[in-house]
Amino acid sequence: MCGLYLLWTDSSIFLYPFPSNSCAACTIPSLCDLSSFLMPNATSHKHSIPPLFPIHSTYTAFYCEENVYLLTKQFLENEEIRGLWDVFAVFISNSTRTVALWKQKLQENVVIWDYHVILVIRPKPRFESDDEESDRKLKQDILGKAWVYDFDTSLERPCTWSEYIAQTFPYSTRDTVWTIKEMYRSLFRVVPGQEYLDWFASDRSHMVEEEDENIFTRQEPDKPIVYKSRPPPYPVIVGIRARDAGILNNLMASFVDMDAKNGGVGDVYTLEGVAGFFGESAV
Repeated sequence: MCGLYLLWTDSSIFLYPFPSNSCAACTIPSLCDLSSFLMPNATSHKHSIPPLFPIHSTYTAFYCEENVYLLTKQFLENEEIRGLWDVFAVFISNSTRTVALWKQKLQENVVIWDYHVILVIRPKPRFESDDEESDRKLKQDILGKAWVYDFDTSLERPCTWSEYIAQTFPYSTRDTVWTIKEMYRSLFRVVPGQEYLDWFASDRSHMVEEEDENIFTRQEPDKPIVYKSRPPPYPVIVGIRARDAGILNNLMASFVDMDAKNGGVGDVYTLEGVAGFFGESAV
């Protein structure tokens, strides 16, 4: 998430200052232990359906693209997960960078983000195991179900795709009697997990205070960089193919930008389109 957020109360939208020492998931400013994210009921067979949040995942508030990048890497490095699931990073934004999401831990009411990033897994079309009975149970458990991993949701983590859509975008459900303005409706850029790992690059300049936005090009190496929210403690992320192509920062141009005519990585969908892509729809 980027340098500001909006809170929507009743019929008005108010701009609030960006919190400098807050975490949407816990009380620790930058990193939190995600042991509380573990699903309480592990399945009895050898695979967890769905996979749990890794207990040692790294979380940095307001850097959702990096949180999801690291989780994607963990999932794709897990042979069992990789064998059963297709893994995707999903960017949520629009042309005005004002998307309304409900059920966010930041506050009880709706939150207007400039963009948000989640991880979604979808069962592979076919899979087999050495244990025929286990294979049958696996197919029964996950057939047709995609699961969402959102570090900042107040819903269960993970939750089914259909529940996430219905609760996070409640104006989209078939039985709703209300709607929202077009400028708050979401578009979705769906990026296959390996492409995300290969092509993502961010120098975190989008999180630098506005008056310091050109600090990376100034000849002032001793001037401290002032961030809107404390950055992660590890080095900036540049995927291997992005690095080979000389790309150091493509977060906004290749991932957050929802204009399909501008290219970018992955494919852009409307809410209805992305619901169909993941095979479950509440819209």
